[in-house]
Amino acid sequence: MNRDQLYSLAPTDRAFREMSGDQKKQVVAAFALEVLKEIRNEGREPDAWESVHLMHALGALHGERLTYALTLIELAIEDPADRAPEAVARIQKELASAETLERAFRDAQARSAPGT
Repeated sequence: MNRDQLYSLAPTDRAFREMSGDQKKQVVAAFALEVLKEIRNEGREPDAWESVHLMHALGALHGERLTYALTLIELAIEDPADRAPEAVARIQKELASAETLERAFRDAQARSAPGT
């Protein structure tokens, strides 16, 4: 996974603050979808760490906690060597598939599109 390339897709804090609510929702959903696309391009499903952080990001997106959602997506792509071992061990075993997450983020993106 090209984490540097994915991190570069996230807007700066200043740029994100200056966006409208709908723009922020679009950016968050698009960022998550790019992460999922990269995972799929690797021919795999999200691992436990990625899945949990993306599921929580989806919840934050729907709860309009958009900065938090963006942070959770950034955490999802954290290098496995940098992940907190205690947290990894506690992560739930019921994971969402890439397909389920993609569908949910696309739905969230469609709901935040202007005119919807």
